[in-house]
Amino acid sequence: MTKNKVTTGDIIEILKKMMIKDQNSSFIMRAAHTKSLGLLKGYFTICPDLPKNLRIGLFRKSKRYPAFIRFSNSNPKFTSDKLKDVRGVAIKLIDDTQTNFSQDFILASCPTLPFGTLNEFNEVLYWGLKNPFYLFLNTLFQGKLTKFIQVYKMTKHDTSPLDIRYWSITPYAFGNNAVKYLLRPTSTYHSTLPKDLTDAYLSTNMQRHLLTNDATFDFCIQLQRNKIKMPLDDVSIQWSETESKPIKIAEIRILAQNFNTKERAYFSESLTYSPANSLIEHKPLGAINQARVEIYNELSTFRCAKNQIPKIIPTENNFNSI
Repeated sequence: MTKNKVTTGDIIEILKKMMIKDQNSSFIMRAAHTKSLGLLKGYFTICPDLPKNLRIGLFRKSKRYPAFIRFSNSNPKFTSDKLKDVRGVAIKLIDDTQTNFSQDFILASCPTLPFGTLNEFNEVLYWGLKNPFYLFLNTLFQGKLTKFIQVYKMTKHDTSPLDIRYWSITPYAFGNNAVKYLLRPTSTYHSTLPKDLTDAYLSTNMQRHLLTNDATFDFCIQLQRNKIKMPLDDVSIQWSETESKPIKIAEIRILAQNFNTKERAYFSESLTYSPANSLIEHKPLGAINQARVEIYNELSTFRCAKNQIPKIIPTENNFNSI
């Protein structure tokens, strides 16, 4: 692969073509994290009495925000839960009392991406979509086969999306500091892996959990303590939880609910999430995040236009009625 040959614009164009080609109907779905495992309603509560240095932006004071929380499989195709995969969670906070309020948090069930620089990210994503065999050969010749093995090891058969940890992978501003986000499950209820996996066992396990029990997570940050060991532009390097212990700054509570409805599923496809949807104090940092912002925004606009649906900015009325 030639360094600097592939641009973010190249990736956007090939993803647009694949979004149309890979769909089995006229409705265009997301280019990544295509399969929703469920759109859940919950509350994001800022911890009271945070130390002064952490009372920044969204976390300036204790407050409870309604939130739409989308769990997904990371595969760009709508695949069976029987296949091992990485899970994703996207959290959208709602605040009708503030004008132009926007705050999303996007995390995945792995702390790093093996192809962690912008050049690697662009090239692997582009050639992986366009010609996976070419990508494999070039990676093999460059001596990076171990990175493919790392990608495979990240995929799992999870018991439930409500049982596992999530990481932001990429860094974000926290005032004048840089942080990564992390979710730790704290529910007393835990699902079990079915003896016979079904195409939708993850959604089934989530719904079984939420029929009678809430689900809870600690929302934490890791502060950048060392700019060499905790870089902004190489997300293949995991930030040590020994050198930067995760600090709980909020709690997510997903109330018991029935999310398996047609109305909820349709509303889920109308929502768009992006690293760019953030307060300025928590803006995305690093080259990969810059590329993600461009990709997310271009593709969500493309998808909504093709489906002839508006981009929805959810309100508390949506939260209470769906």
